[in-house]
Amino acid sequence: VINAIDITDVNGLCEVKVFNGISANADGVNDVMIIENIEEYPNNKVTVFNRWGQLVFEKKGYNNTDIVWPTADEASKLNSNTYFYVIDLGNGSKIMKGWVELIKN
Repeated sequence: VINAIDITDVNGLCEVKVFNGISANADGVNDVMIIENIEEYPNNKVTVFNRWGQLVFEKKGYNNTDIVWPTADEASKLNSNTYFYVIDLGNGSKIMKGWVELIKN
């Protein structure tokens, strides 16, 4: 006889944190927007706008590995500037909004 064991995290899901600097210079370090703990929310939707409100990125399932902003191709077409993000975690929680600085050399 095997008894089922339920394991619950008394602290809940980890807090999501967005780092607000990107140095898209293809050195493999800090080349994309990192959203800490986003993998805890697989139904997320991340949207990024330029300073004039034009949509530059929109994806579901952002994961810091293969679904990221900016990709190398996108980074080559973007200017160094401040961009604004909207993150829907997909769990009914409050929408997250903020900014990220893209720096290119």
